[in-house]
Amino acid sequence: MKKIILSTLVVLINLVAYSQTTASSPKEFASLQTNELVNNYNLSDDLKTKIFEINFLCANKIEALLTDTQMSKEAVNEGVLYNKELRDKSIRNLLNEKQLDSYYEFCKTSKYNLPIK
Repeated sequence: MKKIILSTLVVLINLVAYSQTTASSPKEFASLQTNELVNNYNLSDDLKTKIFEINFLCANKIEALLTDTQMSKEAVNEGVLYNKELRDKSIRNLLNEKQLDSYYEFCKTSKYNLPIK
């Protein structure tokens, strides 16, 4: 009985934590991604704006792919992966060498499933 109660409690805690990090719109998702990167690696306001624009553009494209009922699952997955890689390349082009090292570390630990190159 204790195991069932403990398991249920763990599941509930995970659901609450997940719901707090889930974005309800592409703009919110882009903002969450950008803020996590900026807060962890102390980037300038100009860089923050540029990275937000990249994340927002990517999030909009992914949202469109995920809501397209005409596309096959494989095509959607390929489109999402392509957009994540494009976002990664765009962000990498903005960063200097030191920032790139931090960005790679961020990608390894990010809950947003970012590609690592």
